[in-house]
Amino acid sequence: MNRNGKKVLILVLTLSLAATFVAPLPVIRGQDESPDVAWVDDWKEFERDSTVYFEGVKATTGVSAFATIHEAISIGTIPAGAVKDTADNPLPEDFALNFTTMAEPDTTAPEVERTDPANGAVDVPPDKVIKVTFTEEVVKGNAFAAIVLKNAEGKELGTKVEISGSDLTIKSDAPLGFSTKYTVTIPAGAVKDAAGNPLKEAYTFSFTTAGLPTQTFDDIQGHWAQHDIELMASMGVAKGVGNNKFNPNGSVTRAEFVALLVRSFGVPIEPVSETSFKDVPPDVWFAAEVEAAYKGGVTKGFEDGTFKPNDKVTREQIAVFIIRAMNWTIEEKEVVAVLSKFNDRARINSWAKEAVAVAVQKGLVLGRPGGTFDPQANATRAEAVVMLKRMFQAAGVMSPNW
Repeated sequence: MNRNGKKVLILVLTLSLAATFVAPLPVIRGQDESPDVAWVDDWKEFERDSTVYFEGVKATTGVSAFATIHEAISIGTIPAGAVKDTADNPLPEDFALNFTTMAEPDTTAPEVERTDPANGAVDVPPDKVIKVTFTEEVVKGNAFAAIVLKNAEGKELGTKVEISGSDLTIKSDAPLGFSTKYTVTIPAGAVKDAAGNPLKEAYTFSFTTAGLPTQTFDDIQGHWAQHDIELMASMGVAKGVGNNKFNPNGSVTRAEFVALLVRSFGVPIEPVSETSFKDVPPDVWFAAEVEAAYKGGVTKGFEDGTFKPNDKVTREQIAVFIIRAMNWTIEEKEVVAVLSKFNDRARINSWAKEAVAVAVQKGLVLGRPGGTFDPQANATRAEAVVMLKRMFQAAGVMSPNW
């Protein structure tokens, strides 16, 4: 009900249909004396359904007042004997009433207050954690799973999305590419406030990552993998061997490749006091990386409980490590079809066939001259880095043009 332009609520205390007052009632007032409280100062009798009510202190059947929504109301004590019925029976004891009117329903939808990075931002670090701040605290809505991060080609990236208070954070599963435009879309209904009001409409914003810093090595000039090595080194994935050398044609051990792979995913590495393999002491430089790979299901080791960290990694082992890390699979019939192009496919171990097929299908690993895959051949440092770069491209994290 509105009174003088204010939303009010009528509060009625019914005492008795035929009661009469024998003493003045106390003034009805609100606990909050703000000007928003509109109290009735002109008392008028009105009838409804043959029951008589009064809007004031001189009532025979009720006491009522106008109050704003969600106000604390105090009706002062009605003394015993203030009223009596037609048989002269007085109110047996003092009566006091205090209550708060119900809150006005919250129908305001949450809105995006700001984003970090801002819409249109440039030179954003590739490891940036994206944050969206709303105008109020929010929780997951029905469309929460539809929040997406896409690259310039429109390919959706794997992300981890979380909510804390009024902040929503989006972290890519892998580092973002350099000089690449990314777009975040938050669908209507992806979040909602405490009252259940969903985001009114979809919100989209874009940003562009910083350019690729230049890093090179003296011994890769003119090498077939020079560009890819420089690219991965600039991303902090590929490391030199000292004296500004990379040793591109050098071999890679199993421990070295696993460490390289774990580093590619930006997995936080903490020192370990024990490991899951009997030939990986906790104090060796690769212990934490190998343990992280084991816990992540990337490597399983050998049946005798060893990891054989110093063995040279083979091409089929690299395929298995990468495909497990990416959790990529294909149908069995596709495995047969993909591997049929290699005349040495029978030499691929059964435990590696699917991974090799996926790696070939995704363009991570190519065959060698003569139509062979050469599964047990040792990969060079350059080949290992190139395979990881292609992994990023296949995952949509890195532009296919890089």
